[in-house]
Parts: sequence; C-alpha cells; structure tokens
Amino acid sequence: LTATAGLTLLVSLLVYAPATGWTRPASLVAAAAGFVSLVLFAVVERRATDPLMPVRLFRHRGLVLATAMAALFSATFSSLPYFLTLYFQAVRGYDAFVTGLCFLVPAVVVAAGTQAGPPAVARFGARRLLVGGLAAGAVGALALVPAVAADGSYLSLLPGIVLVSLGQGSAWTALWIAAASGVAPGDQGIASGIASTSLQVGGAVGLALLVAAASGIGQQSSASDLLDGIRTALFAMAGALALGAVAALATRRATAP
Repeated sequence: LTATAGLTLLVSLLVYAPATGWTRPASLVAAAAGFVSLVLFAVVERRATDPLMPVRLFRHRGLVLATAMAALFSATFSSLPYFLTLYFQAVRGYDAFVTGLCFLVPAVVVAAGTQAGPPAVARFGARRLLVGGLAAGAVGALALVPAVAADGSYLSLLPGIVLVSLGQGSAWTALWIAAASGVAPGDQGIASGIASTSLQVGGAVGLALLVAAASGIGQQSSASDLLDGIRTALFAMAGALALGAVAALATRRATAP
C-alpha cells in the first residue's frame, strides 16, 4: 500500500504539475505525501520479518544494475511509440489503421532482436549486449530527430526505427539475464519481481518526465509545437540511453560466468 501510494502520487505530480504549477497546494501535497509514503515503505521493509523487497538482495551488483536499467529501458524504449503516434496522427494526419501499419516494422525488428539475443549473450556476454543495445537505441533516437519533419516520409524514419528496435530487442534479453545472475535460486522470483516493478514504474515516471520536457505537446498544440516537443523528447531519450550505456559499461560484472 505504501509503495503503490507513493509511486502513484509521484506519477500524478509529474503528469499534472507541469501544466498546473509546481507550487500549487495540490502539487505540494502530492509531493509531500508521495515522499512520506515511500519513506514508510522503506521503514516497513527494513523491519518486516518476511519483506516484499529484501534489502539484502541489493548487495548483488547485477540486480542493482538490472533494476536501474529496467527503469531506463521502459522510460525510453517503451515511451517512443507514444511520440511516434503523435507524429503519425497529429502531424502527418494518418488514421489509426495506417498508424498501426507503421508499427509493423519495429515490431518485427524487436522480435528479431530478442531471438538473436540468447546466441549473442553466449558469444559476447550479457553486459556487452546490454551496452550495445542501449548504444544502438541512443543512435537510433538521434537519427529520428531530423527525420521527424512536417513533410518527412516514413522511409526517412526507418533507419532510426530499425536501430532503436534492434537495441530494444537486444537489451531486453540481456536485462533479464543480468537480473538473475548471481542471485540464489530461492531468491530468483523476488529478484525478477523487483526488476519487473522497476520496469513498470520506469515506464510511468519516464513518460511523464518526457512529456513534461516536451513542453510543446498539448491538446491545443500546433504542428510546429508538436514537432519541437517530439524532437526534445527524442534528444532526451538519446541522452538517457547513452548515459545508461556508459553506466553499464563502467559497472563490473558481479559474478563470474
């Protein structure tokens, strides 16, 4: 209850405060209540005899890295379809059916990346694959920036879409291997649950932050404002993925193969 309340209040704050104001009473109450709820969650977990999220598991570097990378993965890769949908429908004027067709290519490439993941892990290792996937996603997001234009074509988007999708599929496989590495068999379910929760929270918080950063996005926005906002979000995604790749590269492997 305390974790759910804290995270819900945090996401609500990030969604509504940029439009309504950070210093309004509702924003301040949400921030304070969310912070208190998350502190209570930490206190409860430290004192519980059978905690939902044992603190001892965070001694495993691999799990800590995977938890952070899961949040980053969802905040970036999983947020991209939102901004591409805005571009396809609000800027290019595509209907829902054509917009759906535009997502066939990334879906196929992501699936191919996940299938190629296990052999790649066996050859290069999970950490290298994770670094490579995040780096490919960063380059792909940057490649999308100039392609997102009022008169741009779908073909001009394909190089960036393919790179992002390959990175997403590759990083997905390495992410879950990293979460399980070095964790005792009896703790595998808890470790997976922690990484899964981080994935869901990262998606909610990440999208809220990206929408807040892309201040030109709104119900009454013009096509020019939308394009500026989408490009800002793409730059933010690329930067976050690049930082994630550097962090993963700098983190030593927690356990031997």
